[in-house]
Amino acid sequence: MKKYLLFTILALLLLNSNSNATTATFSDTCANLSLTGPDADQGNGYFIDAAGKVNSGYSYYAWFYVDGAYNSYNYSFFSTSFTKRYGPFTGPHTFKLIMQGGGSMNLCKRSVELAVAPKKKDPKEMAADICIAIGSLPDSSFKNNPSQRKNAFCEKTDEVIELIEYAANSTDPVVQDQFYQDAIDKLQNDIGAKMDSYAGGEKNNDWVTDEKAQEPIYMDVQKLIKELQELQ
Repeated sequence: MKKYLLFTILALLLLNSNSNATTATFSDTCANLSLTGPDADQGNGYFIDAAGKVNSGYSYYAWFYVDGAYNSYNYSFFSTSFTKRYGPFTGPHTFKLIMQGGGSMNLCKRSVELAVAPKKKDPKEMAADICIAIGSLPDSSFKNNPSQRKNAFCEKTDEVIELIEYAANSTDPVVQDQFYQDAIDKLQNDIGAKMDSYAGGEKNNDWVTDEKAQEPIYMDVQKLIKELQELQ
């Protein structure tokens, strides 16, 4: 029963993964084409709906491309109108639908493209994830006092979240910029600097001393810094 429920939930997620959908269209006297998919990849699989109509001629064909190649998505022969669902896909992709109609003396060929990018994470969520990742490290990853170190790191990420909120709620660009900069400084100096010896940083002031444990969390800190710099 549980397995059936799991498959049912997964199927519903996939079938409804075009919520917040976006559509790319093309229309002229030759053909009407459309590609519909999600406005961003949510990470749980999504489908692309291709549809169109060639308005004149005969010998109708449609080609569906993913990232410039159709691979297993071969052309389809259709009668005037064409509809097909492709997927599921995950991650960023560029999709292209090409439709053709008409005889050899009057060829009609048109195309439309749709890009799906990954969903951007909220910076506050990224900061919270850093706290969670640090909290999940084994005690042996720390120089000493692992419980206190974990709590201190999470207090610092809470401060980063607070600064991000202040920036987001301000209507003054100068104030926003300063709050984002304060958050960046805290990430660099109070969090990243305490786990950066693997990246050539000062070893003696590291709280997380296991270099294998340092790398993924330090990289997450750098990703968040980059995200905040783009908001400045």
